[in-house]
Amino acid sequence: MRMKHQITAGPADGLIESFDDSFSGTIRDDNVVRELVKAGKSWKCYAESIPAPGYVGTDSGVYVRRHNPFSYLFDVQNSSAQAANIVPFTQFATDLANNALPQYSFIAPNVDDDAHDGSLAQADTWLQSNVIVPLTASPAFQSSLLIITFDESDGRGADAATDCCAEQGLPGEEQLPGITGPGGGRVGAVMISPCEVNSLATPTSSMAGTASPWCNAFFSSLSAITFSKSAGCFGFTSESCL
Repeated sequence: MRMKHQITAGPADGLIESFDDSFSGTIRDDNVVRELVKAGKSWKCYAESIPAPGYVGTDSGVYVRRHNPFSYLFDVQNSSAQAANIVPFTQFATDLANNALPQYSFIAPNVDDDAHDGSLAQADTWLQSNVIVPLTASPAFQSSLLIITFDESDGRGADAATDCCAEQGLPGEEQLPGITGPGGGRVGAVMISPCEVNSLATPTSSMAGTASPWCNAFFSSLSAITFSKSAGCFGFTSESCL
């Protein structure tokens, strides 16, 4: 599951829900769905290769549940209306053509197209063809923000699978959470918008004592999303450092 949930949920206690890809629990922390609904905003998760609309079950083929954080949220699991907002990615093209995109969209490629099992070139082609080109050419994008990011790095040691989520620094090196220490390593993010986009904060130690500072970049993205939708702050999205 890594840190995908930091883009959708904001634990008030500073704890990460799980680093276990087989996590199957329910997340009851405040989250982006709860705040969007309270603010009267629409949302959808477009998940490639998901077996069916509203599906909150386990992995199926090249669809993996851990890449769909909404399936873990209490607000979604206990509401058929909210679960219906989890749809196959094929619906994205239809909604875009009909000018029916929601106010908040989350796109999750399958593991072949997200550079996890497939190549970066394959992921790049998929992203450009299916998201960037059609979305940015649409009139609906004129007041929108597209954030492209990864949930983990590839690591830098011999065991990249270990480094990405239990990464340790070199002997004698300063342990910077999320950079040379546990937390997923460095991840890149690209923000595309016809509107002005202020830069997001980079990981700092400003939350020392309350949360691992590597959460900062993820909560900055979440803070930007909730602010742009006039939704409420929760967890660390209200921190002044974001």
